Amino acid sequence: MAGLSYRERTGAALWSDVPETVLHLAVDAFRASSGDLLMVWGEMVQYLGRQPTEVRARLLATFPAVYEKVPVGSALRLGLLHLGVVLGEGLPADIMVAERIEAVATMEDRWCVQHHALLHLARCELAAGRTLSPAVVATVRRTAQLIGDPGWAALAARLTDPVLNSGEQWADAALADVLVSGPAWYALLSHAATARAAKPTAKWRRTGCELISGVGEAAVRERVLSWLSLAGRGRSRPLVEKTTDVWVAVNEQFDPFNANALRGLIWLLSFLPPDEDTVLALGSLVDTCLDMVPGHGPRNAKVANAAVNALARLGDRTALDELRRLAERTHYRNTLRLIDAALASHSG
Repeated sequence: MAGLSYRERTGAALWSDVPETVLHLAVDAFRASSGDLLMVWGEMVQYLGRQPTEVRARLLATFPAVYEKVPVGSALRLGLLHLGVVLGEGLPADIMVAERIEAVATMEDRWCVQHHALLHLARCELAAGRTLSPAVVATVRRTAQLIGDPGWAALAARLTDPVLNSGEQWADAALADVLVSGPAWYALLSHAATARAAKPTAKWRRTGCELISGVGEAAVRERVLSWLSLAGRGRSRPLVEKTTDVWVAVNEQFDPFNANALRGLIWLLSFLPPDEDTVLALGSLVDTCLDMVPGHGPRNAKVANAAVNALARLGDRTALDELRRLAERTHYRNTLRLIDAALASHSG
């Protein structure tokens, strides 16, 4: 069958009822396209997934034997697990469950993943009524933010618990606190996690002020400042860094999902009356956020900018003094421009 396409060869093997040959052709297609679902591998997955129920059942009966011959830890194993999910759709038997669960668990110690087989396997776990571990949820959320893929974004949108990604000391402390503090605190932290713009809208501020009133200004200040004091400390759950990854020094960066919540908490503090402890905490956070991470740049400039804007909104003498101190030591240009603008707006 030299010269025939993968689909033509697969069609012939299906017609001859040789399921093992079909799966070997699928393996060849994966290798030929490096597992890219936009190439021949994706065409093969779709083609086999459209086969009649009885054909897919026969393929699945042969599936474990072919899978076991593939090296452990290889991308091909992930691809075959994805194919197995597609073949099994609508069938009563569910094979390779333990292998799928194990594959999804490999996401727990990663900053970001781009292999779409893992996306499909995670979806399969949810469809089967199982939950994803908090560490896997964290990786899915980071991946959705970092690569901008609509599939990952849709999956992340379904994962509402926990409200923060675990693995950072400040987030772990916040999660532990709200767990015992009641629904009002959970609502406050959930609202903080929606801070995805550069500045709070009027609607966001109104909701935030209502939530602050529900737990008390003094309690909010004390609790939030205790969380912020932990920002930037070493991760409670370090992530594996691989030399082939695009992202470097990930354990030194802020989790991008949690960074939104940090920004929201900073906004909430700026709605409270000016306070020296708040001012000092915000200034210190700016310094922490602008620490340079090798190969990345500032740890998190967006959070630093939020703290600068919060100091400007507080606007009392202590806040302005802190902005002047930051102006003298800040070298990151975008944040320095914000500081200068904030001081200029109060110079009159």
